[in-house]
Amino acid sequence: MRALRGEVASPTACHGYVGKQDPDRTIVTEEIAEGAQYFVDEMGGLCGGDFSQVLLDHPVHAVSIHPTHCSGELDAAIVRRDAAGEVTAIIVRDYKHGHRATDAVDQLNVYGLGVYDDVCGLHSVDDREVRFSFGVVQPFAFDGRGILRERNGVFSDLRADRNTLALKAEQAVEGGTLTTGAHCRDCPAIGSCSSARAAGYNLIDVAGSRVILDDMSAPDLAAEREILKAGGKVLQERLDGIEALLTQRLQRGEAVPGLGLASTRGRLKWTTTPAVARAMASQFGFDIATDAVKTPKQSIDAAPKAVRPFFESAIKTISERPSGSMKITDADNTVCARAFQRKQ
Repeated sequence: MRALRGEVASPTACHGYVGKQDPDRTIVTEEIAEGAQYFVDEMGGLCGGDFSQVLLDHPVHAVSIHPTHCSGELDAAIVRRDAAGEVTAIIVRDYKHGHRATDAVDQLNVYGLGVYDDVCGLHSVDDREVRFSFGVVQPFAFDGRGILRERNGVFSDLRADRNTLALKAEQAVEGGTLTTGAHCRDCPAIGSCSSARAAGYNLIDVAGSRVILDDMSAPDLAAEREILKAGGKVLQERLDGIEALLTQRLQRGEAVPGLGLASTRGRLKWTTTPAVARAMASQFGFDIATDAVKTPKQSIDAAPKAVRPFFESAIKTISERPSGSMKITDADNTVCARAFQRKQ
């Protein structure tokens, strides 16, 4: 974010922070800098390099969702206006560093509606005339959809989302009941949550049921696939949370029936130089040296930015990307569907 604010003007500003501490006292690694640079480049393209028009680490309060209890701090947003000063579009971008792909739909809706409420709420603005572009920049989630996961439309498209979020906010404030789901994966209390425990037991406990063979239709199978994917992830997170709590108790010396702690062995590695290891192997009549070269992708990433596109084009004649195994994917994520998706 400091690079975005212009403290460092170089296009490689983020890499200038490698080895330093960020405000949260995290040491900036090459990967952190690389991911941040993607975000800088995305926002730079949207604002034409003029970051003064970008709202950075901007607090928002979506009063249309809840008057007092729906706020947050977005990573970056741009409000576009016409010559008369009327709002024509709101662009919101959020950065995610993790490897699990997410569209962050509710989060981005809150941010976008918060900006809309701020700049349009007190004026007579037709939400059918204000466009939105909400996107997550996630460089390290390799699921085939690319670095940017973007949704476009007009704010009238979000009326149902606003009503749903408003109902959830009201229920939360007034002491509503807990609901388990995919969101449980990100809850730090999943290891102690009675609702997550009950949901897991309900999913598992089918003992004593009559055996009836399903003859489900393709749509029904597809619907159950989504349920099982979400349920499996929630159960895994619940298991991870339970194991973390048990590990803490065992480390404190608490007795846990049937369980204990045992150290695991790491991978075997050399404690000497490659030359010494190779000499040792040669005494036994074989050679362990390798003529290794970086992969095409690693080579492209290692190329200087100025020559990277030319290098990537040049190596197409000496590299290939073989087809992998077939796997099920969402219909709107096929090559054909992505080719015809509407762009803003």
